[in-house]
Amino acid sequence: MYKFLYILILIASFSCKTNSVAQENTSLNTEKDKVENTEEGKPKIEIPGLGDPWDNEITNMHAEEYNSSESKKVYFSGSVIEFFTTKIVCEKPFKAAIKIKVDKINKFGSGVTNLFSEGQEMTFVFEKSYVDTEALQKHFNPTKKVTLVVQQNVCSSTGKEKIYEIVRFNFPK
Repeated sequence: MYKFLYILILIASFSCKTNSVAQENTSLNTEKDKVENTEEGKPKIEIPGLGDPWDNEITNMHAEEYNSSESKKVYFSGSVIEFFTTKIVCEKPFKAAIKIKVDKINKFGSGVTNLFSEGQEMTFVFEKSYVDTEALQKHFNPTKKVTLVVQQNVCSSTGKEKIYEIVRFNFPK
């Protein structure tokens, strides 16, 4: 019986001690907050929440911009180095291809692996379905600036190399 009483007294004393220490810490924290907030020149910083009109990243995101980075597509600009009328890439023949020095990578979608870097010279191929090599050759003069959207695919023969097919291109003014 006495053992049970001693155990209860010990438990009560320890529980009171932990509560009093926790209360002391919270009272010290509130005193520090009061001192910091009363000092001149130190305004309290507020984090914007959802629906805040000044928070442009969350509330003013346009759906077109959000969805414009499609899967496995890279948006970049560069300058033309060379135009090829026939090119074999990944053991596949293509009617037209261009070699471009990448100036700036604007954005890329999910699923892009082994992304090329700025300043790198890369060969990009045109899809077979709509290639008019003569018309393309007139547009793609060496040292001409171009903005491209390419899609990254895996070579079917090796499975490791990447092939970049041109989806869209534009000549900036």
